[in-house]
Amino acid sequence: MQCTESARTRYPEGGGYYRPANTPEVLIACRCTGACPTPCLGQCGCKACLAAYEDWDAYGSLDS
Repeated sequence: MQCTESARTRYPEGGGYYRPANTPEVLIACRCTGACPTPCLGQCGCKACLAAYEDWDAYGSLDS
């Protein structure tokens, strides 16, 4: 699956793809558009943003 143009600004280090913390060899294409919220928590259906949110929350970054 291809990432969107907006994805390249959300995940510039991966060229629009997110690498999950527990499986860095996997690339998940971000499907966000310019209309998606920033930060996107995956509520738009984007699997990359959902995985990023779950990774971030698992490390407690959202709780501090």
